Amino acid sequence: TFCINLVVSMVDPVLSLGSALVLGYVFLAAGVHKWRDLANFEAALGAYGLLPEVLVRPASRSLPLVELAVASGLLLPQARPVAAWAGAILLGVYTLAFGVNLARGRGAIDCGCGDRSQSQSLSEWLLLRNGTLIGLALLVAAPGVNRPTGWLDWLVAVLAATMLVLLYSACNQLLYNSDRLANLRHSHG
Repeated sequence: TFCINLVVSMVDPVLSLGSALVLGYVFLAAGVHKWRDLANFEAALGAYGLLPEVLVRPASRSLPLVELAVASGLLLPQARPVAAWAGAILLGVYTLAFGVNLARGRGAIDCGCGDRSQSQSLSEWLLLRNGTLIGLALLVAAPGVNRPTGWLDWLVAVLAATMLVLLYSACNQLLYNSDRLANLRHSHG
């Protein structure tokens, strides 16, 4: 416990800001994709089989708005810790839904994470991805070193966030390509 408290109390503002920017991008992109195709997201959410049917439509309309609110909150220094906690909880709920369906042997359903053209089946990789994002959210929510930040700090945070967003996007593309390749092998095999 002492080591965890020591590390958390030493979170540099650059690390926190960079992580907040990455998470802000992730939640913004997810919320926009879901909002632009509510019918597809509603179908994906219903396929999980975890909500009573009467709650699927309201949840499919609410979750993109919550994601957009989390993205906005992550950009505002005063709201950042609350938004980070909300994001961690939301990611935890999504991860639990993935895990329950994977345990039920229902990995072939669309995760509902993005737009229809980039649909992904549930997999252990999505659990790992979300676990990593939860870790980033907890890092942002943690109190850190209180020091002034200058332009160089901002530059480093933005460049680091850009690199991590590109890495995140590449990993998502690999997951999508993996699904497509598996489907091609299955249809020709």
